[in-house]
Amino acid sequence: MRVTQPFLIALLLLSSSTGSKSQEWREIGRMPVPVAGGVALALNDRIVILGGYSDSTASALDLIQIYDPLQGSWQRPGRLENPRYAFVADLYKGGVIVCGGGTDTREASGSNALELWSGSDAAPAPSIDDNPMINRLYATGGVFGENLYLFGGSREPANWVRSAGYILVYNIEENTLSTRQDSLFTDQIPYQQMSVFDMGICYLFGGVHFGISKTVYVYDTARDRFSRIEPPLRQARAAGAAVKTAPGQYMLLGGYNETRDALASTEIYEIANSEVRNRLSPAMNRARKELMAAFFQGSIYVFGGRDQTGEIVPSVECLEWTDGQLTPVRENDPQPSDFVLDPAYPNPFNSRTTIAFTLSRRAQVVVEIVNLAGQVIRTLLHGERPPGRHSCVWDANSAPSGLYLVRLTAGHFQVQNKMMLIK
Repeated sequence: MRVTQPFLIALLLLSSSTGSKSQEWREIGRMPVPVAGGVALALNDRIVILGGYSDSTASALDLIQIYDPLQGSWQRPGRLENPRYAFVADLYKGGVIVCGGGTDTREASGSNALELWSGSDAAPAPSIDDNPMINRLYATGGVFGENLYLFGGSREPANWVRSAGYILVYNIEENTLSTRQDSLFTDQIPYQQMSVFDMGICYLFGGVHFGISKTVYVYDTARDRFSRIEPPLRQARAAGAAVKTAPGQYMLLGGYNETRDALASTEIYEIANSEVRNRLSPAMNRARKELMAAFFQGSIYVFGGRDQTGEIVPSVECLEWTDGQLTPVRENDPQPSDFVLDPAYPNPFNSRTTIAFTLSRRAQVVVEIVNLAGQVIRTLLHGERPPGRHSCVWDANSAPSGLYLVRLTAGHFQVQNKMMLIK
């Protein structure tokens, strides 16, 4: 039997397509009480959905709904002290801290701006502060250390002018409030942004600022440094959701823009070594804005939100994410070898970054920091190391901003990665 070239090509295509499984969103059920504008958080072995706006009651809810992804079941363990919509919430010391929001789309609620839910009690979450400055609608943010960081939003959405600063920092233990970078936006304050915290760095995506934005900002909590990074998002979006899928990798989901009232699209924004990249990822089955999303045990779960007509979407979707490991971007990508140099993390960084490498056998190792002129400015490690994984830290406080190389020499093997220092 003679095999023609077109037949061979078709056979190869068929075998390659059947050898890999495409990633697709699956609808896995419905919310007991569908809502929009709530917050979803992965807490222990459950996903907690707090508050949100319900069409059936035409108001915000104080409801706490808990979804068990392993069993596909729902619980209602308790209530918030206040109904909340378009608010900020994050994990804190085994529980959840909740801040701001409103009972509708027009104005932030007038009392009990901050409350803490233990994560298990059926009793309402107790209020711990009612400072009006932190009581914002359509803000974003989260917790790092003892501080709650709030970005944008306003008490009066009809007038998005600068009122109390773009960045607010609330120390939870001391009940103190401060503003940071107060002169960032002297006109309209951004709102409906999406944010992710990663190792003390907050990434802020899109939102509304004189139109729907593609802009990406980064805020370093340790340095109190706020800057814009490139490239922008592939698609302008506001009131979507952002989840961290791996260190340095973030997925943006849904939202709306000036051409579509609700988006089904998603995209990945990732930072590896000195490169920042973005790319499309699988679109959801349903277009959603003001949706709630959480990353749990290798999968992304999406709840509720509003569709193109403004109706609340009751369905829950799930995507098994198999792209969680970033591909290292190396100056010299080695062939299979006994030595592997991981990307520095975090990267870009502002003062300290960790450099990790793996040895499959004992070797003499040198880890050096090299500037673009080829000069070794710091030797982090020099000596024999056993097989296994090792790491060292570069404290770059005395180095100027710029692009550097970390160079690993192990025996006759050498590889180097890029790093970006931003001050």
